[in-house]
Amino acid sequence: MDEDRERAIEAITRSAREARPRSSRTIWIAGLVMGLIGVAAFVVSFFADGDASPNAPTRIHEGGRGFATGLAIGAGIGIAIGFAIARQRAKPDARSSGD
Repeated sequence: MDEDRERAIEAITRSAREARPRSSRTIWIAGLVMGLIGVAAFVVSFFADGDASPNAPTRIHEGGRGFATGLAIGAGIGIAIGFAIARQRAKPDARSSGD
């Protein structure tokens, strides 16, 4: 009985993998670029000159737009990537057509 169950699970898993659309190369490249930008920003901030002691005064830029600007840029990039993924999934799969 366990062997039948295992075979059924394998068949379901195999069919799900075959039916799932693959992510486009563009999405992978966009993700890689975003990851590299994040790593570069971390490295720059890590090695930047400055006092890292907890008692150091914080520097506030005039206008205080840093957080809001970063939040807006992040939201815009997230929406753009989400839109690209949605368009990719909405496309008819060329591999399954014509059968």
